[in-house]
Amino acid sequence: MTPQAWSAIAGCTTAVVAVIALLATVPQYRQAKRGAAEQIEEQRRLVREQARPYVAVSMEFGLAAPAHLVQFVVSNLGHTSAKEVRITSNPRLQRATPLAIGGGEEVFVPETFPTLVPGQRWATFWDMGYERHGSGLADRHEVTVTYTDGRGASYTDTFVLDWATIWNQRQMPPKSLHDAATALLDIAKTMGTWSERSGGGLQVWQRDGHRKDEEEEEQLDRLQQRLRDQAEERRQAGEHRPDLDHMTEQIDKAQDGSRD
Repeated sequence: MTPQAWSAIAGCTTAVVAVIALLATVPQYRQAKRGAAEQIEEQRRLVREQARPYVAVSMEFGLAAPAHLVQFVVSNLGHTSAKEVRITSNPRLQRATPLAIGGGEEVFVPETFPTLVPGQRWATFWDMGYERHGSGLADRHEVTVTYTDGRGASYTDTFVLDWATIWNQRQMPPKSLHDAATALLDIAKTMGTWSERSGGGLQVWQRDGHRKDEEEEEQLDRLQQRLRDQAEERRQAGEHRPDLDHMTEQIDKAQDGSRD
């Protein structure tokens, strides 16, 4: 074959190899494109989840109230406002009262909350634990919350509130700003009684710590010296008193400790 023919064959071979290589990269390109699209969609979903409102219902012990008082609470825990919030419960929310027909009184919850801004709470008295227990009212409630956001997207969440979870719960009396304000008022009332009259002021005891320590150290020195003198007199007289030696040793240790 002529050189021109060999050159043409080589050119064709190179072109075929290039086409095969290109076809081999097409699936990889499609897979990479699909993966990038999925990542973008996941990021968008996370942004929507983080920016959405999230209205939740819960049963909580009252703050400035007895520990057995339980409230029904509606809260927007999300980062944007919730619109047209509607709440339904199965069975209906009731509180125990012997005066109501059937032993239960309806717990008022607005039909619609026009807006709940982020962090906003709405609470109402639900029931007293000691009155509800044994009243025959239902423990378990399935509460459905529906609402929209500022873009018009709708959300529906269901929560289970069950009195059985708190029957044996021991609750410490909670403290709040109300308790702090009450304590401050008591302090102000006490301080208001202070005066210069006898028994009406504030008594203060002053202690000179360094001077007191020096006096105690001097007393130990005198006692130690007296015991040493007695021990020396006994030894010169030919008497041996182990008790004096032991007492002198103990005072030496006490004096060293006080100086440290």
